[in-house]
Amino acid sequence: MKIAIFIIAALSAYLISGLNPAIILSSLIYHEDIRKNPNGSGNPGFTNFKRCYGLKWAWLVMLLDISKAIVLELIFGWLFTIFLGENQRLLGIAWTGLFAMIGHAYPCWYKFKGGKAFLVCVTTLFLINWKAGLFAFILLSVLLLITHYMSLSTIVSMIAGAIVLPFLGVTIFPSILFALCAAFTTFRHKENIKHLASGDERKFYFLKHKDKKTTSTSDEEQSK
Repeated sequence: MKIAIFIIAALSAYLISGLNPAIILSSLIYHEDIRKNPNGSGNPGFTNFKRCYGLKWAWLVMLLDISKAIVLELIFGWLFTIFLGENQRLLGIAWTGLFAMIGHAYPCWYKFKGGKAFLVCVTTLFLINWKAGLFAFILLSVLLLITHYMSLSTIVSMIAGAIVLPFLGVTIFPSILFALCAAFTTFRHKENIKHLASGDERKFYFLKHKDKKTTSTSDEEQSK
């Protein structure tokens, strides 16, 4: 049964997290696939949804992405305590979070073409340890305000969150699993890293702002 709970958590997280709010809402509201919108980057996530359609419905995309991660991770965190022991809740959260990220990024429902899974990643960090999550969120906010590069802010904040977990008393296996989550987030931003290095990464602004690099074809801040 112990092995079964790991398998059930992984499959459930992958399949449910693979249901992408950005793709669903763009189809229902705007009758198109956000991944094919000519004004965007092709990524089905909050940042690109905001770029293509504005903030009105983008907040719902964010809320749904966060909510599905919270529900999945809390349920399986609780089930891990039942089947594996009282001290295994964080292991359940981290394990479920990792596979929820994989499902969000490579969903079988959409020909394995999904988002960056950043919102799932940061939600997982908060549920593992809220202090680490708050630290990462503050760091992300500061970097975003200074640089306006969502991709850079995302990568740095998640790596920093992974680094501080052991210092906050989180045990080894949840810490290792979240380190894999942070590494996965970095990998999903590999195209952004190339654009950052070449200086043509597009910037992110919550309010409308004329971006000097609007001609860039950057895969950019598809962070979520």
